[in-house]
Amino acid sequence: MEAEDRAYRFLDRHVAPVLTTVTQTALGVSYIQIHFNQVVMPLVSFSEADRKVCRTSILSLIQWTTEAIEKSLNGVANGFIIQCEKALMHEQKRSDFRPRFVHVGTGVGSNGSNTTTNNNNSVGNSNNNSNKGNKNVNAKNTVNNNSNSNNVTTDATAAAAAAANAEALAALSEAEAKFLEKNTQACIIVVEMLRAMGHKAKQITSESNRASFLVDIGTTMCATLTNHMQQFTFSQLGAMRWKGDLSAYTAALRGWGLSQLQGPVERLSDISGLLLVAPEQLPSLINSTLRMAPREAMKFVKLREDFSTTKIDGKSLQEILNIDSGFDSFMSMGIPDTGVTQGNGGRRR
Repeated sequence: MEAEDRAYRFLDRHVAPVLTTVTQTALGVSYIQIHFNQVVMPLVSFSEADRKVCRTSILSLIQWTTEAIEKSLNGVANGFIIQCEKALMHEQKRSDFRPRFVHVGTGVGSNGSNTTTNNNNSVGNSNNNSNKGNKNVNAKNTVNNNSNSNNVTTDATAAAAAAANAEALAALSEAEAKFLEKNTQACIIVVEMLRAMGHKAKQITSESNRASFLVDIGTTMCATLTNHMQQFTFSQLGAMRWKGDLSAYTAALRGWGLSQLQGPVERLSDISGLLLVAPEQLPSLINSTLRMAPREAMKFVKLREDFSTTKIDGKSLQEILNIDSGFDSFMSMGIPDTGVTQGNGGRRR
């Protein structure tokens, strides 16, 4: 409730007045157009020169008003994105995605970072001596993508991944399970901002202006979240929490009901799968599902806490995913580098 009140206070002060002015201005122009067609044009119907002057004047007025409205909406959107960025920067903590839990009797942290993955074991059992460490590595390698909508596992492995999720969750301690129940504070604040913006934007009576305004904010927000993600290192548990945050962000954006945002939202969800899947599933995810350039994929794979410690056939991820040497052998499917279209860096023009 506090985050919701905070969001509406900001929008009531900085957004609503501008949207109201934009709406009233657009309505005023429409009245002027009606008056021009019904009153002015009949009065100058006998003079072609006068009609030309009047048409030029009304067109200039409409153009000037349109540009002013667009400039105002851009300013509002910029201010909104900056406020969301501030919330992410000040409220997000590194411990949100790299928590440490000590289990009584084992002394093993929940992240199980000292792991070695066996390429012949599809659920990714660890070579650690600690039973708790084994559970956590299994959780890391079996929690691939809990949502069917993200499509980061193939049909052949989807059933096995779903069955393994129960084991992964069972490996969590009570403290860890509680940790995952709630979104991070940064997420809660930004989600309320997005919901409030969707509500306030209804003041814009022009459907095209409203859609353009929200699509611009939505696509920029997806780029902002992609950049924000790259500021952190994610443990197994942290990746699961980021996935929960991401579900809240995307649900808020989808709540605007704009099909134009479907692509950016799905792309953001797909990229987050690089933090969740078992190491041996990274090639198919990168090459088949994401069709992502190797260099681009490395930006996100490096965010995994196990990036430099996990072993596949005796090689670390850093060795295997090296785009100058081992990457080509790892990407055995032979799909060419298609590149990735980037966003605008998380900030509007």
